[in-house]
Amino acid sequence: MTTAQPRPSATAGTAADTARELTLELPMVTIRIRPPELRLPRVPLPDMPRLPVPRLSHVTMPHVNRQEVGHAVDVARSLLPPPERVAYYGALGALAVVGVIEWPVAAAIGAGTVIAQRARSKEPASGADPGDAGNAVRAPAAKRAAGAKATRGKKAAKART
Repeated sequence: MTTAQPRPSATAGTAADTARELTLELPMVTIRIRPPELRLPRVPLPDMPRLPVPRLSHVTMPHVNRQEVGHAVDVARSLLPPPERVAYYGALGALAVVGVIEWPVAAAIGAGTVIAQRARSKEPASGADPGDAGNAVRAPAAKRAAGAKATRGKKAAKART
């Protein structure tokens, strides 16, 4: 078992230096960690004159009317996803920040969600349920069956006369 103990070093001159040193004794190696000793020269800075800073007593703000604000809000709404998806991406990001999931996994999930949403929105809007692929086959069959019934009805009416 390894233990970290502060230990006085042979070169340390003061008690403050020994308190800032960490010694880790392992079976074959002893590791000493201490902050570096930096001795930088003092360079005197020349006295610089202070320049007067103009004080602005009144700053004019541009006038923005309601129509311009409404247009800006509409543009922002068109660029942002719906609130449900914003909450989803926010929760996904929060899980990544907290560390419940790793950030590459969160990024992959988010990218997959975006790709799936785009693919779903590009499907043809034929009025049919996109999950029901059989509608394309059943609709012509239903039309044929309805046409056959109508033809049989006409033949039966002719036979009666």
